[in-house]
Amino acid sequence: MSDPQSQLVIPSESDICQSDLLQRLVEGLPPREAAAFETLMRGGSVVLAAARAGVGRTTIYKWLKPGHLFQQCMAQWKEDLVASSRTRFLTMAEGATDNIQDAINHGDVRTSLRVVEKMGILGPPAVGPSNAQLHAEKQRLDNQEQQRSIAAQEEVEKFLSGLNGENPTARTPSSTDQRNRADAQSPEAHNPEV
Repeated sequence: MSDPQSQLVIPSESDICQSDLLQRLVEGLPPREAAAFETLMRGGSVVLAAARAGVGRTTIYKWLKPGHLFQQCMAQWKEDLVASSRTRFLTMAEGATDNIQDAINHGDVRTSLRVVEKMGILGPPAVGPSNAQLHAEKQRLDNQEQQRSIAAQEEVEKFLSGLNGENPTARTPSSTDQRNRADAQSPEAHNPEV
């Protein structure tokens, strides 16, 4: 004799939510539409839904057109079903990851290769410069710009000193100091290969 407890099916939380949603949506529909709606929600065809509602197929198709309450209920049900399914899949992700890890740990080469393939590890290397190379090039260009700015400032100082009757070829100590600082910051000063 079988145990009655072993035959008891406990609905999942998503089943309860779907049942509550079904109840709320059906309550807002006229009886014929409710019968058709329940049939379609449970996976029945339009022909079966029409037969259970006591209407023709064309009536079901009219109810499914935008602006009809039946169509709005179907759209809401589908939206909630997608959200519920997505949530369920997300909760399964950890178990799926554990299964993949177990397969790899037990020497499943096919699974190992599939994971490596999907992660792009066996793909061709990236084309173009690396981030470090891009950063070094940016720093080099910034230093060049700084040196140009210092040279332009020196030219302005020469011009102004010539207007004031001073020796236009003499460099001011501040300009020379700025140029030396810019040269010291240059990547070439630290790494001759750059």
